[in-house]
Amino acid sequence: MNVFILSFSVFCMSVCAFASGEEVQPIWQQGSLFFLQALAFAITVLCLRKWLFVPVSNMLEQRKSEIEQEYINAEKDSMDAKNMKMEYEEKLSKCDLEVRERLSDAAKEAQKIADKTLSDAALEVKRKKLFAEEEISREQKKAFAEIKSVIVDLSISTASKVVSEDLNDEKHRNMVKEFISDINVLK
Repeated sequence: MNVFILSFSVFCMSVCAFASGEEVQPIWQQGSLFFLQALAFAITVLCLRKWLFVPVSNMLEQRKSEIEQEYINAEKDSMDAKNMKMEYEEKLSKCDLEVRERLSDAAKEAQKIADKTLSDAALEVKRKKLFAEEEISREQKKAFAEIKSVIVDLSISTASKVVSEDLNDEKHRNMVKEFISDINVLK
């Protein structure tokens, strides 16, 4: 630091001598002054290089490497973000596919249940229809048996009347009318 002050002092003296208006000889003709100024300049350059240029250039290099590292990190983070986005989009598409499959499976299951319900209902209808047909058949047989019984009873009663009475044409007609009216009453 002292050398810097010394060289700065020599520089200031030469500027002052020039400013005072004295006749100044060229610097190379003033041997010791030239040597001192050259030495001061060299010392100043060395001092500036050691304490200013080197630390500043080191600081600039360090800052440059930090910026480059930050740029590399930013690119890496960007790539990581893109990869994560692709992974999430892939997972999302897989989820969409899974949801569609589940919905499809649920629709198929619902269709199966609906088909089974319809087939069960159709079987129940057939069973009830068969039961009703059997019931109707039994009732018809029962009705026919009852009708036969009534006809037999009427026939027996008519035959007994015919046997007990002597029939002429008019009595025969009356008996047929009575028989028909008995049948109409049964309906």
